[in-house]
Amino acid sequence: MGGPPAGRRAGGQPVDSVRVRGPQGRVERVHHARVTANIDRLTANYNSPRSPEPVSDDGRVVTGVTIEPSQVNLEVPILSSVGVKRVPVVPVLTGEPASGYVVTGVSVTPRLVTLTGSSGPLDEVESVSTLVVSIGGASETFTRTVAIAEPVNTRLGFGEPTSAVVRVEIAPLARPFQVTLPVAVQVVDIPDGLLVSLSPQVVQVDLVGTSAQLSALDSNNLVGIVSAQGRGPGSFSVVPEIRLPQGIRLAQDPPAVTVTLRAPATATPEATETASVTATPEPEEEATPEPAEPPPAQPTETATAPPAQTPPAEESTPPP
Repeated sequence: MGGPPAGRRAGGQPVDSVRVRGPQGRVERVHHARVTANIDRLTANYNSPRSPEPVSDDGRVVTGVTIEPSQVNLEVPILSSVGVKRVPVVPVLTGEPASGYVVTGVSVTPRLVTLTGSSGPLDEVESVSTLVVSIGGASETFTRTVAIAEPVNTRLGFGEPTSAVVRVEIAPLARPFQVTLPVAVQVVDIPDGLLVSLSPQVVQVDLVGTSAQLSALDSNNLVGIVSAQGRGPGSFSVVPEIRLPQGIRLAQDPPAVTVTLRAPATATPEATETASVTATPEPEEEATPEPAEPPPAQPTETATAPPAQTPPAEESTPPP
């Protein structure tokens, strides 16, 4: 049982025959005689007396019978098998997985292959490598089929696979990550008839979660809520309630914001036409009196002074 180390093989000739004695029924059950020897890791020939065992065809030891000879000298030559060596296959990885992820395991199939060559080169070979497998940016487990690189001056044995299947297990880091993101704040439950102003309208919050959770988070969907229910005109400070996806939490409370409620400014009333109109008498435009036509002229007596009598001029008589 067992086997010699790599580079050695067991040789020898089988024992010809033994004699079995006992009841006929038991003797008939004997199929062959078996001799065992432990040659595990032996590098020299094995030579030792051993007792053969009668064995049935199903591999069980048959009792109640004897074997002649009771012992046989068992010799197992350990011969050199120069030119053949069995070595492990080692996968070669390059790159780094995605941020927040790590390689948790690597396996390769086949695990061992046989090389052939001269004793010098084979003695220097301890393993064979696969071609390079890139894990750059990987965020999940994957498999790749890649060729096996033959060492210098050696060859893969006849019938040995020339490629290997490499399985790389990728998993997210268990430790939490922290990021700072902007979150818009909204005021709800604003009392009727009041106007609202908010300062600041965006706050910075520190969030904690796994790398996968934070990578999938859309900051545009984050919102902070402030309720003005039951508030009257005036200003007040309050810490907004941040609504977060499952698995993500706040590293600390977000900063407070100031909410101001005020009544709208009173507008100057403008005359508007309504269904009920109160007629306001407008001052009547005074008619400009037109000149009256003079009445028809009535004949009037006009006292006419008699023409003045011009006394006749005295005739002057020139003196003589």
